[in-house]
Amino acid sequence: MHTVMPLRRLFAAVLAVPLSLLAGCEGRGPSGSGTPLGACQAIAGGASSVTVTIDPACEGCSVENAQAAADGDFATYASVTVGPVTPLLVHDGVSLRATAQPGVAFPGGSWPTVFYAEATGFWEMFMYTWLAGTRQEQTEWELTGRDDGQGNGWRAQLADEAFDAVEVNVSSNDNVADITLRIQEICVNACFPGQDGTCQ
Repeated sequence: MHTVMPLRRLFAAVLAVPLSLLAGCEGRGPSGSGTPLGACQAIAGGASSVTVTIDPACEGCSVENAQAAADGDFATYASVTVGPVTPLLVHDGVSLRATAQPGVAFPGGSWPTVFYAEATGFWEMFMYTWLAGTRQEQTEWELTGRDDGQGNGWRAQLADEAFDAVEVNVSSNDNVADITLRIQEICVNACFPGQDGTCQ
């Protein structure tokens, strides 16, 4: 079962023109995600990187194959596990930040996007943008997106300010079991099909 309601909070109280080096993501979005056109602008390329932050208070939190979270390939993925949260064990889970190579940034008006798959348990997702190491914007908990009810989907947020990195934070609302999911791709300006089948 999936939820993005911020229950954890109760316990606690991509300005440069995109360069040719940024190839479009190949293939389609996750099955049932509502993104069959699957186009997105990759953050991956050149000296791009993915960095991981794990809250030390999180027991059982881990990330495997982190670089695959932003490699321009939907067939690869980073595996994320987040341990339970309780009134006595509050934590912020796991964050993955995809940073474009030096000299590449995305203008305000772009849509930072994350595709995920096989999510289990009760979880929530936040998104942040960064520029030159400084946090630019934080999303509210209600991100634009779609989930197919089987743990596959996407989330996106309109960025008002320029950015060169997108951070995705995954945290738990489960007080018993670990939650798991796959981060298939962190990218920019994914192509979401409209009723006429064209990109929106």
